[in-house]
Amino acid sequence: MSEPLFDIVFRGDIVIGHQIGAVKQRLAQLFKADQARIDSLFSGAAVPLKRNLDQATAAKYQAVLTKAGAQVDMVPAGKIAARPVKQRPAAAPRRKVTLAERLEAQARAEAEAAKLATATKTRETEVQEAESGWTLAPVGADLLQPVEKKQVVEVEVDTSGLSLRPSGVDLLDASEKPEVMPVAGDFSDFDLAEPGAMLLAADEKLSLPEVEIVLPELDVAEPGADLLPVAAKRQVPKAAPDISKYELAPAGAVLGGRRQTSPPPPPDTSGLSLVD
Repeated sequence: MSEPLFDIVFRGDIVIGHQIGAVKQRLAQLFKADQARIDSLFSGAAVPLKRNLDQATAAKYQAVLTKAGAQVDMVPAGKIAARPVKQRPAAAPRRKVTLAERLEAQARAEAEAAKLATATKTRETEVQEAESGWTLAPVGADLLQPVEKKQVVEVEVDTSGLSLRPSGVDLLDASEKPEVMPVAGDFSDFDLAEPGAMLLAADEKLSLPEVEIVLPELDVAEPGADLLPVAAKRQVPKAAPDISKYELAPAGAVLGGRRQTSPPPPPDTSGLSLVD
């Protein structure tokens, strides 16, 4: 029995939460079509976007188009379901929608959009798993099948010629150690000096000539003497301020002028009365 085939049908509906302009732009990028061709898809008629697809491929296309914001249907191949025509009821008097009703409708639309996004993501994951052939193994499971495991051949190692020695014992036998020939040196001309002694004799030391420095223009001044002569000192003119307008006030005088004293407050006579 042959595998059933499906068509991807679009009737111009968009997923809740998407803007029609953004949906048209995404469809133009997906189908690489001009704006006129994309606008013709939103006429309201059932338009097959893809035909004769197997179920896995059709589900993949449906997931991609739903993510782009286009609400499409996956129907059996060659059986495009016609959209039922709804009779518009007679126009009823419109009433004002309250703020609470608007917020409730907005929350309901956001919940439907989130539910649809979750279902789309789950459908995409199922399609990817069906295409790749990979599944998620439970925690701790062996990922290799018994036939895929590499057979390890046991190897027997001959250790009959090996032995253990106690800790700290030399691992080499005397016959295994290389023979070191002693060096016979003549140290008869050498002697051991005392700690701190001069190792060079007086005639072995290098004599350095004494250097005499003559400084006829320099002299040593006495402690506390002025090192600059009078001619080398910078002359600072003495300032003579005019203090003829100032006079010295006596000790304890008020420099800000006479203090203004405020009169004492009147006595409180509310508790007094006159007696005949």
